[in-house]
Amino acid sequence: MATVLIQAFITLDGFLAQEGTLSGILHTPDRYGILQTCMKGICRLPCNIPFLDLNDWKANRDGILLMDAVPENLGVVGSMLRFRMADELVLYVLPSFQGNGIRLFTANPGQSSWRLAGIRTYSDGICRMHYRRTVDGYSPG
Repeated sequence: MATVLIQAFITLDGFLAQEGTLSGILHTPDRYGILQTCMKGICRLPCNIPFLDLNDWKANRDGILLMDAVPENLGVVGSMLRFRMADELVLYVLPSFQGNGIRLFTANPGQSSWRLAGIRTYSDGICRMHYRRTVDGYSPG
C-alpha cells in the first residue's frame, strides 16, 4: 500500500503562495528539500485524477504518491484529507502575508490528528514542516 503525501506552499495568512511569492523557492528547490521529496515519490499524482481512482492507486502501489496542493486540485486534496487518504503533509510556510488568494483548506477537511515528524527552518524565514497523520492516537512509522 502506498503512502500519500501532500505538499503545499502557503503564506503566513494561510493562502496558497502565488507564483511571484514562490519564485525564490522554486529557483533553488534543492536548498529547501523539494527535490528530495519529489525523488521519494514513485509517482506524482496528476491534478485531474478522479477521486474514486485514488483508492485503487493507493491500494495497488508501493512507495510514496506525491500530490502538490495547487488551485486546480484543491477539491481532491480536501477529499483526501476528509476521507483520511492522505498520510503525510509537507507544508512550506513562506514568511509573508499575501492578503488574498486561495486558501489551502477551503473546505472542511474533517477532524484528524497529525504528528510533527520534522521541521526545518531556513535563513530566509521559510519553514518546512512535515506531518504524519495519526490513527486513534497512534502514529505509524
